[in-house]
Amino acid sequence: MNPIQALEQHVRRRFPEAKITLDPAGQPTGPWFLDIGLNNHHVAVEWRTDRGFGVTSNSSSGYGEGSDEVYPDIESASRRVITLLLARGRTRPPKAVRLRELRTERRMSQVELAERLRVKQAAVSKMENRSDLHIRTLRDVVAAMGGQLVIRARFPDGMERELCFDEGSGTSSPCSVSTGS
Repeated sequence: MNPIQALEQHVRRRFPEAKITLDPAGQPTGPWFLDIGLNNHHVAVEWRTDRGFGVTSNSSSGYGEGSDEVYPDIESASRRVITLLLARGRTRPPKAVRLRELRTERRMSQVELAERLRVKQAAVSKMENRSDLHIRTLRDVVAAMGGQLVIRARFPDGMERELCFDEGSGTSSPCSVSTGS
């Protein structure tokens, strides 16, 4: 039993009156979908082995728009789904943030980020006030905050693809292909 099947069973035990549909993936690495209806309230869950659980309860969301909230494990996804069903709550779409807001959310000062990047604080201030940055610079800034930059292309038909910009650079990256031995 995979995690979304376990989530389905948990929700069925907790809410036996709910209308629940589980759609398995069409491909081994494809998404599974769990649709839950309870008292005219709807929660949709998308599960992928490599991304965790995407949860949406926003009735204005359209097909292919992606999940509002993402949870890495069954425990946190289950808590959120149950809370949404009990409270008839709504998920919150992800909010785009500026670089300054991201740094602040990571509880990091400009001085600390500058030290990690081995630049002056004024350089960090300039980066945060620019409307355009090189991808390599942005990748370095996010890495200095402890993260990994991921850039995805999303299309109206639901197709999404992660973009790679450092192919052939000789460095290990998510774009690198591992051949295994």
